[in-house]
Order: sequence, then structure tokens, then C-alpha cells
Amino acid sequence: MAANVRDALREAEKQLARHNIKMPRNDALVLLSAVTGQRVETLLAHPELQVREHDLSTYWEWLRKRARNYPLQYLTGQQEFFGRSFVVSPSVLIPRPETEIVVQACLDFLATLEKPATVLDIGTGSGCIALTLLCEISSLTACAVDISREALQVVTENSQNLKCDDRLELLQGSTVGPLIGTGRRFDLAVSNPPYVALSDSVEPEVRHEPGQAVFAGQSGLEVYSEIFSKTACVLASTGRLILETSFGQTEKIAQLGKEHGWHEMERRPDLAGIDRCLVLQHISTAGPTR
Repeated sequence: MAANVRDALREAEKQLARHNIKMPRNDALVLLSAVTGQRVETLLAHPELQVREHDLSTYWEWLRKRARNYPLQYLTGQQEFFGRSFVVSPSVLIPRPETEIVVQACLDFLATLEKPATVLDIGTGSGCIALTLLCEISSLTACAVDISREALQVVTENSQNLKCDDRLELLQGSTVGPLIGTGRRFDLAVSNPPYVALSDSVEPEVRHEPGQAVFAGQSGLEVYSEIFSKTACVLASTGRLILETSFGQTEKIAQLGKEHGWHEMERRPDLAGIDRCLVLQHISTAGPTR
């Protein structure tokens, strides 16, 4: 059935509101923009525009998925992060604003270095951390590791779109596993690891994200433990480890790091004043064994 922009948006907003979607008007607009290829501003300025039948069919299908809490970003295939657009798919975690705190901490540390730096991104996902750093610092090189081959394909697409693939190396494996024994050392290691305990409840949308990027064992600290136990051997003696931390778990994570020989240098809060980032340095130049 044919419809103009006004009628399509009105019906879409009603459908999403009935299913308790938090921002039905916003989501209806974003989806219609993605389907039609028209900017949101154009749709709002010209509500009389007719939506093509094929686009309308796709729109209703996307709305049915969104009404079941399927993430908006997986439908549009895009998410903005640090002022840039990143391709996302159900193979990767959707970049979130709190991760920008981690990126800023990385940039602040890298600004103190006098030589071209090297960065290791552990569990890179969409590549949003490593690629943002590469875009912000033209002399930087980075290595990104992820256990998921599908995630690395997403990183490849993003690195090509952002034109920094010539300074990025991709490795498949768990945490720093592919680098142990190679003798390579990085100036900075950074990670936004999975940190939700298996027993914890999560928002309905999160259930659609890749489980291995969200959940981390019974305590939610298992991947932190692996990172702490292995990462010192691939860091320069003056290098830093910067981690995103889970809500309410920063103190436990800092203590876990201390038990593995990591000295806390700094914490950074989000806009609500909740600590979401740890900056650490290993107290010894000798790395852990395998």
C-alpha cells in the first residue's frame, strides 16, 4: 500500500510505541532515512513525499524487527563513534559512547610520546578504537586482535572506508594469544573486553549482540584476568594498558590488575561520574609466561 512520508512515520511511530520502544519517533525517522536514502532533514521538510513501494515493504519489515528489540544499528548497518560512521553487523558489538572515554585516554597518553607509536587493540570488534586512533594520529600504526573471523571482516571494511588500512594489522585469536612468543612490543594496549556475568540481566537489545563480545563467565571478570596475565609480555617497559571497565566493577578490576602486577595510574568517569576506564602500567619489565 502506497504512503507518503507523513503517513509512514505516523504508523511506524504507533507500532514502535505499542511495543515500548524507548524512542519510537527517532527510530521511525532513522529507519525511513536508511531505507529511502533521504536525509532525516529532507523527510521532515517534505512530509508529502511518496515512499516507493519497494522501500515501504522493507520499512515495514525493519519495523517488525525493531519492535522485537532488534538493534537499530544492525538494521541500518551504521553507528557513529567519535564523529565517524562505522559499519556494524550482528558479528560485532555496537560501539557505545562510554568507549569514547577510553579512546580519549589513549589519545592523551599517545600525545606524551615523542616517537611514532604502536597500539594493540585487544578484542577489536568493529575496530572502532584502533581505527579512531589511527584516524586521529597519522603517524600511528596498530595491530587489532579478535577471536571472530567475521568481526575482522567488519574491521577490514571499516579500515578501508576510513582509509587507514595500510597502517593496520589484523590477527585472529584470543586476547594477545597470537603475539605471545613473537618478541613484539607495543607502546599501548587497549581493550573493551566482554564484562557481563552470565547470570546478569541485560537490555533486550543486547541479547542480539554477539555473546562472546558481551558475556564473560560467571563473574564477568574472566577476560580481564586473561588480559592482565598475558599482556605485559607484549608491552614496552613504559607502555600502558587502558581498559574499559564495567558498571560498578572498576574497583574489583583494579584489584585484579594489582594481583597480576599492574599499577593503576588513572581512572576516568563517564558523564554520570561512574568510573568506566582504567589506565595501568606493569610494575616489571618481565612479562608473564604462557
